[in-house]
Amino acid sequence: MPHDLAHDFGKLLYFKCYFGLSEPATLAVGARKPALWWVFRLTALGSVHEILQGFTGRDPDIFDECSNNILGATAGYGLGWLIVTVLRSKTELLSSGEAE
Repeated sequence: MPHDLAHDFGKLLYFKCYFGLSEPATLAVGARKPALWWVFRLTALGSVHEILQGFTGRDPDIFDECSNNILGATAGYGLGWLIVTVLRSKTELLSSGEAE
C-alpha cells in the first residue's frame, strides 16, 4: 500500500474508532448534558494519545487530532443525538395518539 494511501486510511480508521465510541455513549446517556461530558473526555483521551505518540517514535499529527476528536467524536455525538431525538419524538407522538 502506498504511503499516502496508508496514511489516509489510518485517519479513516481513527475517525471510525472515535465515532464508534462517542455514538453509543450518547445513546446510553440519552443525548442529555452528560453526553457532552463523555464526548469531551473522549476528545481529551484522543489529545493525550496524539501527544504521547511523540514519545514512542511516531510523529504526532494535527490532522490525526482533527480526524480523531473534532470529526469522529463530534459526528458520533451528532448521530447519537439525532437518533435519540427522533425516537423521543416518535414516542411522544405515539403516547399522545393513544391518549385521545
